[in-house]
Amino acid sequence: MTETVIGFDFGGTWLRAAEVGRDGSILWDERRSPARDYPKDLEIVRGLVERRSDDVVAAAVASPGPLDFHTGEVMRAANLQWLNQFPGRDIGEMLGVPTVVENDADVAALAEATYGAGRDADVLVYYGIGTGVGSGVVVNRAIFHGSLDPEFGHQILEPGSDRRCTAGHRGCLEALISGGSLVRVFGSVEAVPAEEWCEIVPHYLGQALANAALFLSPRVIVLGGGVIDHRPDIVPPAIREMEIMLEGFVPRPRVMISELGKEVGILGAAAAAWKIYAEDAASR
Repeated sequence: MTETVIGFDFGGTWLRAAEVGRDGSILWDERRSPARDYPKDLEIVRGLVERRSDDVVAAAVASPGPLDFHTGEVMRAANLQWLNQFPGRDIGEMLGVPTVVENDADVAALAEATYGAGRDADVLVYYGIGTGVGSGVVVNRAIFHGSLDPEFGHQILEPGSDRRCTAGHRGCLEALISGGSLVRVFGSVEAVPAEEWCEIVPHYLGQALANAALFLSPRVIVLGGGVIDHRPDIVPPAIREMEIMLEGFVPRPRVMISELGKEVGILGAAAAAWKIYAEDAASR
């Protein structure tokens, strides 16, 4: 039997599902626009997985947070308008296989550690810089959850700043460099001044890289998301900023751009599903 898993990548634009082999090969891929109503979204999911084969042994959901991995509760997914829902439980009952729900940035980190830029890293940090800034940490191919889930995208860098993220945090990383914040300040991505891209964004990104190096001592930091796709030229000056801030105090991690692009969510969910399948098989 050729075993497979189903990865789900849920966001404000798409509800996406794919059946994935153990090597990361995507056998089929379906997506639909969300209803932004949890019971209706579950019915959309039911339609997405009609193509599933009899080889599916596990599933995982990549969901926006905040969420509690330990209980499976998505406490608030603003773009989906979900409050206090348990998609892992409900989709697991639908499919009849072990199913886990994970933060979308966490599974992106797991994808890079399993299939992408950080395949050889024992400790990996991921920053997903898009509309917001997500973060994830993987240690020895396992997601580090902490007591709830780390949110390095909301580390406070300029407490006196007049920029706030959508969660209300003043001067956090997301408020300073995310695509959503830059659009709120300048009106559009195209209107962002050159100085912002060349100096200000790399400065704060470099600070976030240095903080990750000091707090977690990662082997690799992977950068992904729409802002990095749009302006990969911010990465080299951000690395230089990191090196200046660290001053050789600790070994600097390798900083890499994501190799997986738009597949990072699906492949991360698949990697999480393979892990829950292995754990379930070991417990029998």
